[in-house]
Amino acid sequence: MKKMITATFAVAIAAMAGYNTYLSHVEDGMSDMVLENVEALADDTENGSLNGNTTWQEGEKTIVTETFTTTTPGYTWDAELNVWLLNGSVVLTSPPDTKKEITTVKLKCCREKGDLKVCSYEAC
Repeated sequence: MKKMITATFAVAIAAMAGYNTYLSHVEDGMSDMVLENVEALADDTENGSLNGNTTWQEGEKTIVTETFTTTTPGYTWDAELNVWLLNGSVVLTSPPDTKKEITTVKLKCCREKGDLKVCSYEAC
């Protein structure tokens, strides 16, 4: 009888632990992630890429980056915000000895709706 109570208690604890794990995944958004994946698959099916009807074309993407430099102490250029910082604070004026550098990078990429069956580059 004692073994039966112990076994029942162990099964109950295992069931509670499994249910708590399930609840933690649902609360963490696992179910939302699964739903998004299902929606993405549905979109791909509507566009025809899962049944082989999607066609591609090679494209070209150009990325132009402007960077600024200076030798004036305390000034730094924040490329993400496109602003000058003076000792960590945003300023509206640039230092007098500002130098501008422009970097241009051209990449080949893939675009949908072309005349190719396969494209070996990343999407544009």
